[in-house]
Parts: sequence; structure tokens; C-alpha cells
Amino acid sequence: MSDEDPTAEEIRERAEKARQKRVAERAARKAEEAAAAEKADKKGARKWWNWLIDAALIGAAAYLIYVRFLRKDPQQSDAPSPRPSVSVSASAAPQPVLKPGSELHGGPGPMFAPIESIVAPTTFEVVESPGKGWTRVKVPSGKIGWVTTESIGSAVIAPAPSMSAPASSTSAPLPAPSASVSAP
Repeated sequence: MSDEDPTAEEIRERAEKARQKRVAERAARKAEEAAAAEKADKKGARKWWNWLIDAALIGAAAYLIYVRFLRKDPQQSDAPSPRPSVSVSASAAPQPVLKPGSELHGGPGPMFAPIESIVAPTTFEVVESPGKGWTRVKVPSGKIGWVTTESIGSAVIAPAPSMSAPASSTSAPLPAPSASVSAP
């Protein structure tokens, strides 16, 4: 063999160095790809749980909008409510009434939608009074709702004056007017 010809041992060493170089290059490429993927994840790629949280929040918001603004209570009718009436008792004793300007709510709190606005002193029937600042009442229109205890007052409701004419009239008919003209 000549001095220029590589020996089997040199060939094996070169092959081993080339293999180690390829392995090192492959590991470096994988590390770069992992770093790029991690960077993309941090840049705004959303995970599945982000979508789940978003769906839950949207569902909760939709439910609150439905309860507050869109749901009709079973006590609430679609027909326009008649004007609240004031019941009249012959005794003219103080009676509990709802003050004008108060509102009948769908639940015990201001976050519940108003069912009816009270425009005149209105009598009512107490359905429930848990003692937490709100009382559940039934108004003459038939609706059941909640009012604040501050909106309950008392009023003396006197009988309405009679508008009918008396049965017997003792007044005499009025005489016809007379006109006299004197000439000059």
C-alpha cells in the first residue's frame, strides 16, 4: 500500500466524525424548530382551554341579558294593564298603600326588571315579607311582584263623592228673561 492510500482505520475515523457531525446538525435543527414553535405559542396561538373559557363567559353574559331584559314573568300578561284602582272603604281608616312613583319588580332587588310602575296610591295584598328591605305583593291588576319597604305607606282613603243628582228637587223653575227696549 502507498502512503497516500488511507488505511481502514482512517476511513472508520472519518466516517465516525461525519456521523457525529450529522447527529449534531440534526439536534441543532430540532432545537431551532422547538424554539420557533414555542415562540409562536407565546405570540397568540390560543389553546383549547382559552376557547372554553370564552364560550363560558359569552354564555353567562347571554343568560344575564335574557334574565334582565327578555324573559317574561308568568305573572306578567301581554295585555296592557288597567289603571291601578284605589279601593274605598266606608270607614275611612288608614290603609297600607304603595306610594306613587314606586315600581313593582320581578324579584327582590333593583337588578330585577320592573313589571309595573305605580302612578297613584294603590292598595295591595302582602304575599311574602322576608324582612330584607323587600316585600312581595299582589296589586289589584293581578300582578305579583316585589317592592321596597320604603315604597309602602299608609293613607286615609275616603269614599268617593257621589256625582248623582238628588232624587227630589225642590227648586222652582227659573222665569224666562224679559227684555224691554225704550225708544227715544
